[in-house]
Amino acid sequence: MGIVGRVVAPCFPVGRRLFDPSETVSETVNGIAPRERRLLELLRENPAITYRQAAVALDVSYTTVWRTFRAMQEAKLIERTGSDRRGTWRILTPPQLSHE
Repeated sequence: MGIVGRVVAPCFPVGRRLFDPSETVSETVNGIAPRERRLLELLRENPAITYRQAAVALDVSYTTVWRTFRAMQEAKLIERTGSDRRGTWRILTPPQLSHE
């Protein structure tokens, strides 16, 4: 059981970890959600990271990582350079925004 404010909320297993309903409301810092911040850290360490590698590192599904990458591309936080197989991810900072 997790405590949400003064209410006791049930936690139940989902995959390999416990799901806590209070975690579904993610707080953002500077407009970036916690999962996106963690993914940016992974990209700094390994710009050639694959969806599967990121999913394992973040302990989420492949589909969740794929959606997170897509959302970050649409938000112009990252871009893919090179091919899908051999390419790398690039973190975009305000002066380096893509000209698409």
